[in-house]
Amino acid sequence: MIAEPRGKLLSKKNIAGWPLFCCVLAGLALSFTPIVIARLRTGMWTLVQPEIEYYLQIAGQAYYNHLSYISDPSVPDGIIFYPWLPFGPAVALAKALGLSLFSVGPIWMLFGGVGTSAGLYFVFWRFLGRPWIAAGLAIFCLSSLRFSALVPLNYQFDAIMRGLLIHPYGKVDLSPIPIWEWRRVVDPAFDLPFLFVQIVVISIARERQKGISVLLSGLLFGLMFYIYFYMWTLVTVALSLAMLLDSTRRKIYAQTLLIGIALGAPEVVHLFRLRAVASTEALTRFAAFSAAGSEYLPGLPWLSIIAIGLMGLWIWSTATFELTYLWSLAAAGIVLGCSPLLTGAFLHAYHWTWLMLPVRMILALIVIAMIARERVRWVPAFNWALPSLLAIYLIGGIYLTAITLTRTEDGAAKIENYARYRSQRLVPGVSPLAPDSVIAGDDRFSELATIGENQRALSGVFLNASMSVDDSMWRSRFSLNAFLSGTTDRKEFERAASLELETGLWNAPKITPELLAPFMSTYDEVVRYPSKFIKAFAVRYVALPIDRPPPLYLRSGWTLLQPGPYWQLWERKD
Repeated sequence: MIAEPRGKLLSKKNIAGWPLFCCVLAGLALSFTPIVIARLRTGMWTLVQPEIEYYLQIAGQAYYNHLSYISDPSVPDGIIFYPWLPFGPAVALAKALGLSLFSVGPIWMLFGGVGTSAGLYFVFWRFLGRPWIAAGLAIFCLSSLRFSALVPLNYQFDAIMRGLLIHPYGKVDLSPIPIWEWRRVVDPAFDLPFLFVQIVVISIARERQKGISVLLSGLLFGLMFYIYFYMWTLVTVALSLAMLLDSTRRKIYAQTLLIGIALGAPEVVHLFRLRAVASTEALTRFAAFSAAGSEYLPGLPWLSIIAIGLMGLWIWSTATFELTYLWSLAAAGIVLGCSPLLTGAFLHAYHWTWLMLPVRMILALIVIAMIARERVRWVPAFNWALPSLLAIYLIGGIYLTAITLTRTEDGAAKIENYARYRSQRLVPGVSPLAPDSVIAGDDRFSELATIGENQRALSGVFLNASMSVDDSMWRSRFSLNAFLSGTTDRKEFERAASLELETGLWNAPKITPELLAPFMSTYDEVVRYPSKFIKAFAVRYVALPIDRPPPLYLRSGWTLLQPGPYWQLWERKD
């Protein structure tokens, strides 16, 4: 049987505090390393990661315009399916502290780093009862780049070896880098702390079967409706499965379901209302509540199915029924992730898989630890060997978080772009742009100007995801932005439109000439009558790279506001 190493840190006074402190410290080191690097490289307290600009643009609607609700950044007061709770409190805190909108990213990360670290620790401690083993397993999960992503087991070591030995200098190819890490904001960094706490509370309610624990489990479930659609739907299915499987505690799961659904019903009604007013073309384009192209349909996750099946058999054979709900969460994630194969409705079901993967790993580690507790004898060498290996693994994880930002093509490009934007726009003596204006041109500038100076981008990489933008508006805004950026070659525009369709059409199996034709005709009309479109979309500013010659249209009605050093910024004068 495993016996934990004894020492002063295991006194009753410190038995929970020190292990928890180590977990939180590890989580903060992993989550704030990129933030410190960004600060040193750009001079900004900001979080640089994929898609962060989109979430900050959503938060910006609350930061600049209306704190009580969020809206689509592409259209004034446009609808958006995200709930307010992941955005509002962070924005309110930033405003109260006098911080910029860019600082909302680190605030999210602070919550996610502390909450996920502590939540993981409490989940392992709850089921294993050993504080230091719980801390070790939690730190192992936090340090793993594959914790929330389905990549090979050896990916971590392979990536570190490539960064340290094979390509010790310059750019390094770490593809595929999992986009869905636990540190990704807003999701899952904001979601996992609530999910982990709910797992612990459900376990306590199952044990006590009465009192405040049952009420609290229902309240937490109800709160999830206002955090993330994919989390509350996952938990709904998991509670239903657990209610079927755990017959002696069926009442606990039923009460949790009833309390949570009663509390979350207003949000469900709100989502149906949003769906009713959303653009039908946008819903179809994004494959929300509809079918998607065959290449987007998931395959059966045989590894997860086999792993969950084997762990379920072990739970049943050993009567370890306290793990029923944790197992049900993993099983629910598999079922929902594969749901498009049965229902034909896409619903971006991979989000359920992304939430399932960390639960699967947690369950596997708990089962392994429980088996080892009965069959492995603790030897003195473990006292230093295991902590040493864990420390090396943690350092490796911190190293990977650093080089994914500084030594990959995407990370280095983002850091450079933030640094350039700050040095040109966020310095003393530079007047800010007129608030709530429409800006066109280089997406690299526009996406940061929407955050830093309360602008609204004419186009950009997130326009096609707007539920308030129908296909005609999408084509018009994209075509106008291409024209204002200086695209005059029809073939060049055709290539750009093809890329836009590839990223924006989730329901199309391939890009055909029939899909391209409306874009091309819209572009032709924009070229003939640019002033009509410029006025229709109220474009006030255009940002162009300094190394690109100014287009001819700028000679009439436009004034050079800022000549560089990285972008020419032009303003339209009526």
